[in-house]
Amino acid sequence: MNKKLVLFDFDGTLTTKDSLWAFLFHSNSSTRVYYHLLLHTPYFILGALKIMSKGAIKEKLTGSLLKKFSKEEISSLTHSFQGKISRMLNQKVFDAFKNHLINKDEVCIVSASLDFWLMPFTEKHNCHLISTKWNFTSNQFASKNCKGKEKEIQIRLKYNLEDFDTIIAYGNSTGDNQMMELAHQKNWIK
Repeated sequence: MNKKLVLFDFDGTLTTKDSLWAFLFHSNSSTRVYYHLLLHTPYFILGALKIMSKGAIKEKLTGSLLKKFSKEEISSLTHSFQGKISRMLNQKVFDAFKNHLINKDEVCIVSASLDFWLMPFTEKHNCHLISTKWNFTSNQFASKNCKGKEKEIQIRLKYNLEDFDTIIAYGNSTGDNQMMELAHQKNWIK
């Protein structure tokens, strides 16, 4: 039997939109999100000048927008957010995702998105998750931003790649390059 590991990026691959922005607008009013974007303008300038990473900006903005919520409120918001995720799915890629699950392949979502809003999705579909982790106490990342080289590192930590006959990956951006390099079959989503 051909043992397969199938790796899916989430934002822009399994979905047609970025789930970070969708979740921030789901959990906050538009006015509050735009206000915080304005407050964080200096960080965006530092990012444009390559002085601050996109991950650090994402962490600061997300932390400022989520700090008003308790962990229980976030849990409730993440469950109500699942309906929006369902409407954001790229149906063609989601069909491939479901087929891999039906075939009993080892399926793992590997994403820079935050773990707490992806967990209900992965639990519902009985697949694995590697993603950026969030610390609700400090309102900061509890891990490195799971993008680029970090995706490869986390995949190698979770899996012994030699245990698989075939590795298949689905991705859509340069942040997926290192993950895609691990794969025998690369599926770039446009």
